[in-house]
Amino acid sequence: PPLPDATICARQSILEREVEKYKRRRIQSARAFGEIDHPPGWSPGFRALSLETISHVVLQLEWRGSCLMGVIEILDTPAGRMLRDLYLQGKRLGVSSRSWATLNRRASATFIGDDLDLIAFDYVSEPSTYGALMEPIQERYSEPAADHSALVGEAERGEGQWDMSIV
Repeated sequence: PPLPDATICARQSILEREVEKYKRRRIQSARAFGEIDHPPGWSPGFRALSLETISHVVLQLEWRGSCLMGVIEILDTPAGRMLRDLYLQGKRLGVSSRSWATLNRRASATFIGDDLDLIAFDYVSEPSTYGALMEPIQERYSEPAADHSALVGEAERGEGQWDMSIV
């Protein structure tokens, strides 16, 4: 059957390549930050992270079949406190990857090009993937978390923007 007009498809190999690159470049260096909500795709800030809205850091990613699972730490930043408070109030937020790529339309679907660049994982009110919701883990993460105090200070003062294309 034809795919719905809004269907966007990516080859699993492209997704796996980008996740591995993200783990090497960002998670291993404790720079896998995310924000509350995506900036608009047309804005200059789409490919950069704003320190004013950083809310969390990704600590771990792993594939379980075709599902990508992760562990995050909510940061003690203004946006992180908002994320934590929403969760404590019983609100369910989704997780969404923010990426940049060439899109190719074929038949009734849009396909993501080989030039995909995974920028961040953000918390959103409506994830595009069914079931991509934040679920708390019942244990504390056992790996030591990196010291993000300088970043938290910049976020508290509303300073800075981080260009992810140079990371």
